[in-house]
Amino acid sequence: MNKPKISICVPVHNAEKFLPYFLDSALLQTFGDYEIVLVDNHSTDGSLAILRSYESAFPDKIFVYEAAKKGGAGVGRNLAFQKSKGEYIFWCDADDLIHPCALEAFYEEAEKYNADIVCGEAFELQEKDDEVIRFFPIMNKTNPEVTTERLIDDGTHFWNRIIKRELIERLGEMPYKDIFEDVRYLGTLNTYAVNIRYIDVRVYYWYKRTTSTTFNVRKSLCEDSIRADRYLLAHCNSEYLDAVRNFVAFRNFCYLEIYWQYFDLFVNWICEQSAWFYGRGLIQNNPTVYERLKWADHLAEVVMPNIIYVNGFRNGPTEERLRELKENVFHDDSEIVILTEQNCDLSENPYILKAYQAGKFDFVAGYFALLNIYKRGGVYLDARIRILNYFGVLKYQRAFFALTDQKTYSDWIYGAPSRNEVIASLLDTYTERWDQDYTYLSLSERISTILTVEYDMPLDGVPRLFCDPVSILPPDLTVVDTRFGDETKLCIFEHDLSSFAGQDGYITMSRSTLEWMMRSTGGEVIRNIDHRYEDMMNTNTGRLMLKIRQIGDGPYGPFLKKIFHAFLRVYRLIKR
Repeated sequence: MNKPKISICVPVHNAEKFLPYFLDSALLQTFGDYEIVLVDNHSTDGSLAILRSYESAFPDKIFVYEAAKKGGAGVGRNLAFQKSKGEYIFWCDADDLIHPCALEAFYEEAEKYNADIVCGEAFELQEKDDEVIRFFPIMNKTNPEVTTERLIDDGTHFWNRIIKRELIERLGEMPYKDIFEDVRYLGTLNTYAVNIRYIDVRVYYWYKRTTSTTFNVRKSLCEDSIRADRYLLAHCNSEYLDAVRNFVAFRNFCYLEIYWQYFDLFVNWICEQSAWFYGRGLIQNNPTVYERLKWADHLAEVVMPNIIYVNGFRNGPTEERLRELKENVFHDDSEIVILTEQNCDLSENPYILKAYQAGKFDFVAGYFALLNIYKRGGVYLDARIRILNYFGVLKYQRAFFALTDQKTYSDWIYGAPSRNEVIASLLDTYTERWDQDYTYLSLSERISTILTVEYDMPLDGVPRLFCDPVSILPPDLTVVDTRFGDETKLCIFEHDLSSFAGQDGYITMSRSTLEWMMRSTGGEVIRNIDHRYEDMMNTNTGRLMLKIRQIGDGPYGPFLKKIFHAFLRVYRLIKR
């Protein structure tokens, strides 16, 4: 039998919904000398039956096999290649579409230049709920002849290229047990390609679906991405190691944002590799990536530990809540400290002792949470905080507080590394001298006072992340998640305000109603409602703070603020 010019090699796993469309696109090619080799990788739906029916209808064109090994898409790709006969290999995914002219354009260029690899243009189509919500061209190049460095830089897409058989045989079997087999294998293969051609012809339509194995963010995916980087760095052609390092740097630059739920994993990997991330080639070729990685490396200098403080003074947390905190706040091991009379010394602060005797248990718990955070670092979580995502990105804030509206800070959640100066400032307010009338001003109001007066942070609802010495999370990231129906939540946590139902200033509605309202206003929160904002405090200290702010807006403001800050410093020295 004559060997075909091109073999289309396809791994198939539970793709019955899209498989007929892909197979039809593969059969409707203007180029005739090719075969389609498909491997069913342990599908549990009707995929294999569809494959067999097409094989029966096109016995000279379609060849179907069943995988024996267990693993990712690499299992199917390996077996499909072993069974193929083509001079060039075109690896595709079973839920995408091939352009009718793809093979003809590919082979014409490959034959003319005896190319190792020929790459073409593609379209990325992002889909949600079976509907394409966004599409754009990718991999479109104007220069037909490119270097190996350029090929490495352009990434590891299987489906936008045909590859000479001899080049694949040189590398041998691709890794198949993990997810990012494309980074491991194709990234390595790119470093051994010499004669590389690009064509300005659309060849492929790649669907990024919500069902994709790389769409739903999880720890195992992020860990495998890092392992894939390690594999590529260890197995690539050493002649192009600098180019591979730059490629790995760009991947981590992107994943800091894309996989932000596991931000700390990528920060640790960046820190581990920082010596060569800062190589001269990266500075010259992509200064934006360089600056971002340098910034991430710097974040690791001060990290909030995995310690969670909860209130146990009145009604301690349930076993279910403790399990939730243990499993969902940090993705790795964490320590949970239940603040009680047994581990908190009430006698060390007479002001706090009086508050405890007055039954202000939440107030007392807030103080001891701050005290422990200052000494050891960590995060305080009220029982009414709903956990939506891991706190990895919060570990690198110098300290963080959350706004529940434009002018109100939450006293249900906050955190910092140890010895943070803002936490120290808040602790300084828990004395009779700060609250002579024993009104027990809430922690929310104390945060407002300290951040506004001492750190010049206006109450404007503006996010301030990764700031020194304090970060502010805005209300749209803290109160309620508004990415309705998405698998990936934008928020890290929510505030459960259901206990305030019926009180003035609170409205109770179903989440579906809120979703409709958000969508009906274009996703924007209605901003033209006049909210009456009451004074933050009624104590003499509060009135003094507001008076200083009013004077501070005048011509003598800067001078008066300096005097006020000097008084604060003197007060701390006297106190200590």
